[in-house]
Amino acid sequence: MSESVLTFDSVCFESASDHFASVRGCSFSLTPGDIMLLRIDEDNEHAPLLDMATGLLPPKSGSILFKGKSWTEMGPFEEACNRGEIGCVFETSGWVSSLSIADNIYLRERHHSSRTDSEIHAEADGLAALIGLEITPGLRPDSVRRRQLRKYEWIRACMGPPALLLLSFPERESASYALAHLIDLVERAAASGAAVLWMTDYNAVLNHERLRGAMQCAIEKEQWVSLQGRDHHET
Repeated sequence: MSESVLTFDSVCFESASDHFASVRGCSFSLTPGDIMLLRIDEDNEHAPLLDMATGLLPPKSGSILFKGKSWTEMGPFEEACNRGEIGCVFETSGWVSSLSIADNIYLRERHHSSRTDSEIHAEADGLAALIGLEITPGLRPDSVRRRQLRKYEWIRACMGPPALLLLSFPERESASYALAHLIDLVERAAASGAAVLWMTDYNAVLNHERLRGAMQCAIEKEQWVSLQGRDHHET
């Protein structure tokens, strides 16, 4: 049996801020190759699952384990090393404005792997080609159209490949036809051993033919629920 990559065990988070939504009764486990689709509706849009999954925000109760160990039991060096194995598409872009798009994409692998630059560049170029992009040296994030920049965020997240891929509304601000490209990258990462948590409010993702084998959950009225066996209407 594969070791769990990410485990939430009876996690509750109570928010007193407008910036975050509360969540209760959150329990799941993702092993290498698993894909979970998490429907987050408008009332729960800012549930801080990504921050909790990366150990940046502790829950009020329950435990969160990365590769079998609680984030609260790790020292700073171990935390940093483990976060280096996590690829993220953030709800907001998270680009380092002083770096080119290429250097942003290479950054995690340069800091957290022993691979050469040529190996890192080759992987990035391969991921870009898979979705019809090129990585142009010197191109800055502020000079790229938002739809295209979103696709570069997908490439950045999938570098490694990561042990854990956290996607926060990654389909937003991208063209509808690009969803197939995003699924290409997600399937590739999962086939390489990544556990995937994809947060979405888009029924076209939840109903997509190629994602029928994924686990499905939701946060409804701040409560964690399973969606297995439910149908979703297209919007």
